[in-house]
Order: sequence, then structure tokens, then C-alpha cells
Amino acid sequence: MTDADGRHPRPLTRIVATLGPRTDSPLVLRRTIAAGTSIVRLNFSHGSLDDHAERLAAVRAVESELGVAVAVLGDLRGPRIRIGRVAPRGVRLRVGEEVEFRGQASAGRRTAAVLPVTEPRILEDLRVGHRVLIADGTIRLRVLRASRGRATASVEVGGIVHAGKGLNLPDSRVSLPLLGAHEEDCTRWAVASRLDFLAMSFVRHAEDLRSLRRLIDRCGGRRSGWRPQIVAKVERPEAIESIDSLVRAADAVMVARGDLGSEMGLEAVPRLQRRILSAAQACGRPTIVATEVLASMQRHAQPSRAEVGDLARAVLDDADAIMLSGETAVGRHPALVVSTAATVLARAEQWRAEDARASPTPQSAGRATAALAHAAWHLARDLRAVMVLVDARDREIVRELGQNGLAVPIVPVGDEPEEIRALLLHRGVLPLVIPRGIDREAAVDLARRMARDRFGLAAGEGPTVVVGRLVHGGVRPVPPLRGDRR
Repeated sequence: MTDADGRHPRPLTRIVATLGPRTDSPLVLRRTIAAGTSIVRLNFSHGSLDDHAERLAAVRAVESELGVAVAVLGDLRGPRIRIGRVAPRGVRLRVGEEVEFRGQASAGRRTAAVLPVTEPRILEDLRVGHRVLIADGTIRLRVLRASRGRATASVEVGGIVHAGKGLNLPDSRVSLPLLGAHEEDCTRWAVASRLDFLAMSFVRHAEDLRSLRRLIDRCGGRRSGWRPQIVAKVERPEAIESIDSLVRAADAVMVARGDLGSEMGLEAVPRLQRRILSAAQACGRPTIVATEVLASMQRHAQPSRAEVGDLARAVLDDADAIMLSGETAVGRHPALVVSTAATVLARAEQWRAEDARASPTPQSAGRATAALAHAAWHLARDLRAVMVLVDARDREIVRELGQNGLAVPIVPVGDEPEEIRALLLHRGVLPLVIPRGIDREAAVDLARRMARDRFGLAAGEGPTVVVGRLVHGGVRPVPPLRGDRR
């Protein structure tokens, strides 16, 4: 989808697109990024580090070709519990049937259907009455008996179980470490490759995030000075219980609705999404809404009405970003999915901007950065500005601007691409890399022209609000560019 001028719309809500086999074509990757992708995701649950290195190099090549900043998020797998080897056609489970869970190599007389698990240690965590969910909760069992190395459960919702299907244990305190050998290898590669963000799966509490920070330092972060920002994926009941302290320990927060729905029930997800987003916004942390955002577009060229409403809900809930997973990694139309998401998000943002909105309350009242962002919000609204320009080094101002609900893009400018990419999770950010060594006035003029040419912002149709060190620490409007009225 494109706007009336033939351009892909650039919504204020950021779009994260997962890379995979479907985006390995250079042309498809280029179109997917050009359609409105701000951040790409490397899913460490699939593929080798060599695969991810090739994709990272391809992203950096497209970034240079298009002249736009693209951040990269690595997503750690965490302790995935899966069904082990079973018959090629799977195991059919019927309601009321008893099923025995064992380690992959367990032997013994079979008195019931047997399902091996890839992490037999979790069998020690099961208790009578605990639920066992398979394949995102489509198959459900309840534990009848548990002993060392095995557990017997009764089928409550049946189906066919295939090898590799995931298990969720919503009632169990799983004792598996979150950061195993696989996570350490991926973290070391992420630091060496200078990824911008690193997401941690199955986070339970703030200490888990501190453990990842220590791992990053051990894997070269302390020596190199490069530390990816940490994204906490909220998908466990324990994470909800400690949500306030957890978001304070994170750099960003993801509402991972797939496992969250499996663990806590699908009907609870809308309320939990709002709860997680509110907690993150209160702490000034950018947020991502993930899982089945446009799932039907893995196969079809149009989204469902429910998916369009879901995307609009993310805008109304003030999410900073939405994440596409299988839709872009393995779906038929990666670029079309991104452009569709961009169009829906931009339209929802337009409706929201048309609603009367009172002046927002600064998130960090009493601080100079909050006051500057607050003033910029008023100027942008009252003068009908087309953008707000800010130095990329003023990260706190960018954060405050993103949370003040600006109806126009925030354009950070700087001469360090990595500094620019670190801001891409914040709502409304369209960053620009400018040459080194130019003075403030020249930087403002150049940035407005670049924003016009690259993002389609009509710098001649209205003023620009400049804030922070670009105007000696203050706020001021700049008239429209001359000769740019279109």
C-alpha cells in the first residue's frame, strides 16, 4: 500500500520485521526495508550464526544503498522445551487418555502413550494438577502423577503431537537456566557484530536482566565498550508479578503475546498488554507489541479486519513498535506485509491526532529534558510544525519527545550511525546521519532537506521545531525551507 503520491507512508509507530528464508533475496530484503521497516530481527531460535552474519551484512548493504538507518535486534532463544522424537506422523492424543512424559532416552514398559521431552529436567518441576500445554496451547493436559524422571498427565484437549512442538508449563516454576551455552554463543556474536538490541526470552524478574548484562560484559562488552540495549520479553506469569521492577531493569520491553497467551490464557492478553505497556511507559521504556500481528498475511495478500483492529489498538495503547514474525520471515509477501502495516498504523495515528488532546504531562517532571520536550510539543502543535529536529546525542530529549505523543516525526541527526540506530525503537523517530564537522545552522538546514528528500516530509509547508543542543540547549521554530512549497 502507498499514499496518494505513490510513497510508502512512514508511520510514527516503528515496524520490526523478522528476517528469514523469504527475505534472503536481496531484492525482497530491499523492498521490505524500503516499505517502512525500521528494525530487523534476527531470531536465534532458527538458523546458524553464519546465516545471521550473512543477513546482517545484507541489511548493512541495503542501509547504505537506501541512505536510511536500520537497527538490528537479536532475539535469544532461551530455555525452549519441546517434544522429542516421535513417529513421523505424530502421536494422536484423545480426551481422557493418559500420557507419560519422559526424557528422550528413557526406557521402560509403556502403559500409556509416551512423549519424550528435550529438557527432561523440567519433569522435576511438575506437580499434580499442573497444566501442560503443547503447540501454543492447542493441546492441553493436566498432571496426574509425577515422580523422578517422568510424569503422567490426562488429556483435556486432544490433537496430534509432532516432534519439535513447544511445551508451556504455566503452573510450574521451571528451573532451567535462561542463559545456557546457546545464549552465550549468540551473545558473544551479538557483541562482536555490534547488534543494536538483544532480546531476552522468558524473563521472570529484574535479576534475569542483570545476569544478561553481566554476560554481555563477559562476552566482550566491557572490553569493547559495545553493549546492545536489552529488550525484556514479557511472556511468563512471574514477569507480570514483578513487572514494575523488571521494566526498570530493561532498556525496552516486548509484549510477547504468543507465550503470554499460552501461559496465562488468551482472554487475559488484552488486559495484560495494557498493563505491560503502562508500566513501561511510566518508566520511560520503549515498547514492542509482538505475535500474530498480521498472521493471515503469511498466505494472503490482505489482512483480516480483526488484525487491522489489533494494529490500531497498538496505536491507541501508545506502543512504540509492532513486530512482524512469520509474516516476513517465511510468509509469501514480506514487503507487502510491511507496507500494509505502515498504512494501517499511519491511518490510526491520523485519527488519533484529529482527536482533541490535552497537553501531556512530562514523564520526568522537574528535569530540563522533560521541560524542553514539553515546550517542543506545544510549539509543534500550535505552529503546525512538520517535524521536530534534535541532536542524536540528546537521547533523553528523544525519549521524552517520543512519549509526549507528538503527531509529527522526531528527526534526530548525528554523524555516528550506531548512535542513530540506538534511537530507532522510540515512537516517531526518523533519524538521519549527516557529515561530520558542520556547524549547527548548517546541520539544521541540511537535515530538513534530507528529511524532505528521504522521508517525504514537506519542509516547505510548515516550520520545523528545533530542540536541544542544536539550538544551544533551547527550543525554537525555524521557518519553512524556501522554494520548497509543493
